[in-house]
Amino acid sequence: NGTAFRLRYSRDINRAIHAIYVDGVKVADVNANVPLAFQSVYERTGLSSGVHTVQIRNGGSGSLINVDAIEVFSPSPPSTLGVGVYDDTNTSWVYTGNWINRSGWSGPFNQTTFYTSDTAATASVQISGTGFRLRYTRDTDRGTIAIYVDGAKVADVNANGPLAFQSVYEQTGLSSGVHTVQIRHGGGGSLIDIDAIEVFEPPAPLG
Repeated sequence: NGTAFRLRYSRDINRAIHAIYVDGVKVADVNANVPLAFQSVYERTGLSSGVHTVQIRNGGSGSLINVDAIEVFSPSPPSTLGVGVYDDTNTSWVYTGNWINRSGWSGPFNQTTFYTSDTAATASVQISGTGFRLRYTRDTDRGTIAIYVDGAKVADVNANGPLAFQSVYEQTGLSSGVHTVQIRHGGGGSLIDIDAIEVFEPPAPLG
């Protein structure tokens, strides 16, 4: 009974796809077949208020699936982020679609990222500042990160290249006040990810 849940599971080289259903409808195929990682997390938000049935099935492509724990929650309304650096796990991020949290690995900010292969997925956050820096991972399996501010596309960032953690896209020149930053999968590769966002106010010019 809640509007969101986090499923914890183990990833390993003998794991299969975890097919996740909510109220009888498949909402995600989570690939758990990667090097060992305990307490990996799949998060689902945006459920209607009330009682839901969550079901996990073996989706193939491996021998095993497992369930470690489930966390049921109702997200608080997101707050606006002021000047500072905020991780992908900050509660002000609003994720829709199929995002997976990977934690406990070196390279990303705070050793965690959210990644997706869902081309309909979005991640949104409200900021109060005139600029921001989005940190993300470049890699050979990455696609294009489509970045929107207040509903208008401002950039297509090609994240496909040699591995580079905490790559940075910077946007300046925003008007003073609150803005909504949204990240979408722009195609061109299998995955995109979000590592962190830094909100800032550039100093006033001299003179």
